[in-house]
Amino acid sequence: MVRKVLLSIFFLFSACVLYAQAVRVARIIMPVSDLEGSLSFFEKAFDAKKVQVFESYDSRNDSLEGTFNSYYRSAVVRIGKDRVELREYISLEGRSYPLDFTSSDRRFQHLAIVVSDMEKAYSRLKKMGVKQVSNQPQTIPYSNPVAGGVKALYFKDPDRHILELIFYPLDKRKDKWKSQKSLFLGIDHTAIVVSSTRVSKIFYEKLLGFKVKGESFNYGKEQEHLNGVKDSKVRITGLGTDEQSVGVEFLEYVSPVQMEISRQPKPRTYDIWALQTVIEVESLDALYKSMHYQYVPVVSKGIIQYGQEKKLLVKDPDGHFILLKEK
Repeated sequence: MVRKVLLSIFFLFSACVLYAQAVRVARIIMPVSDLEGSLSFFEKAFDAKKVQVFESYDSRNDSLEGTFNSYYRSAVVRIGKDRVELREYISLEGRSYPLDFTSSDRRFQHLAIVVSDMEKAYSRLKKMGVKQVSNQPQTIPYSNPVAGGVKALYFKDPDRHILELIFYPLDKRKDKWKSQKSLFLGIDHTAIVVSSTRVSKIFYEKLLGFKVKGESFNYGKEQEHLNGVKDSKVRITGLGTDEQSVGVEFLEYVSPVQMEISRQPKPRTYDIWALQTVIEVESLDALYKSMHYQYVPVVSKGIIQYGQEKKLLVKDPDGHFILLKEK
């Protein structure tokens, strides 16, 4: 059934000319169980700067997120110039990550934080007693022409969100980070596990207007030790809107075989593992019409107006939450 739906989406998108809408990834919303604890962790681990702390029990939130009686507290933090919203739902109790959760799980979504010195950043995490997914930072071999020389480490925050530290050699580093002197430079991308790169590219490219920035196929002991998944072979596709914005990265696991999404619990916005990618768009009304005709799963009860801002929560083909907003 799920495969039929994905194929229907694929052929519908292929047959239609859609509007390119995305302006940028504005931030990532990360549900947490303890706002103060998570805020302290981000400040100590990544030198994150607190930008804003607020609470919301607006009834429009329920219409936006498909909830009832929602009340949450949030802290927006900045790493470099990029933002993450840590959100604790007070009146709703979300589900934690299952104990058998791995990096290849279809619910997987993470943040990749760029560092200027992997050894210093890794040393800090070890002193904090952070739980690692990778056994140590891994260096992608130069036999991989796209990612060769890149160093990366997977680890977990207090809520067991998997995060990544990533170091780029100067020849692979974005211009915006070359002149920065801080240890933590910003957020390179948010990565999501997808079942089909082809279907996901159609959704993010044709509908939202992202552009493919790079593709690689990663396998071998470095990849296995990075994500903690034995025999992993991963097709990786990086997308973005411009060089300044946070990107989106697809992780399609060719091996091991993934569990069908229909066998996994449906995500709710207040579940700890249900991150939201916030994307600014040019015209939400036009995009909403396109989504209606393409049978995109819409969570919200239509476009929700917050003063001068419009918002709409939808799901991508693999069920990851996308919060679209127009200012």
